[in-house]
Amino acid sequence: MAVSNFIQLVNARVYQDGYIPPPRPESTPGPLSRIFVDRDTGLISRGPASAIDAMETIDLENRILAPAFLELQTNGCVGVHFTQYTCDEEYLANLEKVGRWMATKGVGGWWATIPTVSKEVYRKVKPNTFSFLPRLISPFLA
Repeated sequence: MAVSNFIQLVNARVYQDGYIPPPRPESTPGPLSRIFVDRDTGLISRGPASAIDAMETIDLENRILAPAFLELQTNGCVGVHFTQYTCDEEYLANLEKVGRWMATKGVGGWWATIPTVSKEVYRKVKPNTFSFLPRLISPFLA
């Protein structure tokens, strides 16, 4: 059996032409969508000419599949600066606020940049920023 060069993504709510379909009831039979990704190029493709049993299939379970930008240097935005620290709860809430705003601009993941600051500020900010990273990397769209 030949190994396929494609990964098949099924059951995604695919963003297309400015529209995201609503969630589909679990009782609806058949896959919601089929998207193929070419392993060699990383590009979305029409898929193989015929079905291949060895193709890896990933069930996205009704999640949204949409293009997004990655923001690799963000010192802050929407009134939040990542060197402004008062307490853990407020700092994490501000990171969440930035993440939700970024999603409205087509940014699916971002990196909080901490510019040069005193050691005291850095020691307070760094642990909180890094504890939030798993949420920064994953899209805020879901």
